Amino acid sequence: MIYYKLQQRIYENKVRRNFNITDVGKEVILICEEFGELCDAYLINNKLEIVDAIGDLMVYCLGLSAMFKWNADETINPKVESVKNPTSLENFFPYVGREVGMIAKTFKKSNKQMVDQIDNRDKFSTHIGNLMGYCSMLFDYVKVDEISVLEDIVRNNEGRTHQGKI
Repeated sequence: MIYYKLQQRIYENKVRRNFNITDVGKEVILICEEFGELCDAYLINNKLEIVDAIGDLMVYCLGLSAMFKWNADETINPKVESVKNPTSLENFFPYVGREVGMIAKTFKKSNKQMVDQIDNRDKFSTHIGNLMGYCSMLFDYVKVDEISVLEDIVRNNEGRTHQGKI
């Protein structure tokens, strides 16, 4: 129930602020952007930005779960392929990047309809769930409380007044 409650808040905020709740492709672009931000933060060794980017990746996954009308607590894959003896965040990037790429590929090969009519839903679920699992592993690796970070991001997004759109 932890993720499900957060996904509900994220979705309600998207509706309240007139943000995207139908176009999967737009969310895929935002996930790709956040992965780039994670890589940038890693390259400059900025832990706060690293944590924020991991959180934002997870928030977009939760938002997509809500758009697809899935329960994120059931979508997350806590048993994703293990990162063998990680010595750096860099060890996680091939796994996270693979899932980001597979989400994009799934969209590319889909019928590109709005969320209610889009096909390949099982593949989206698998790769979004895997990405969530890796994000959770990343939170553990950087030794931050995942739920606290997600709560802070969601609370901050709920309080914003600008209308950010892509």
